[in-house]
Amino acid sequence: MGQAGAKVAINYSNNESRAKQALAELEQQGCQAILVRGDVTQEEDVAAIYEAIRLSTGCSRYFGVKCHRKPTPDPL
Repeated sequence: MGQAGAKVAINYSNNESRAKQALAELEQQGCQAILVRGDVTQEEDVAAIYEAIRLSTGCSRYFGVKCHRKPTPDPL
């Protein structure tokens, strides 16, 4: 989506280094992206996340996709 011109917000709750790595990869591809820290299970954090995105991007409409990579467990 970022390569198509969408402004991208990367939300993370505790792995800042992984978030920064994702941000760097997007920026290397010419995408506009920001980092926003917050826990999406906490209502106050969700409000703060949306406000940070609105202030940073000027957007009042959002499209969200949750991507979470975990190592694949070894087969039994």
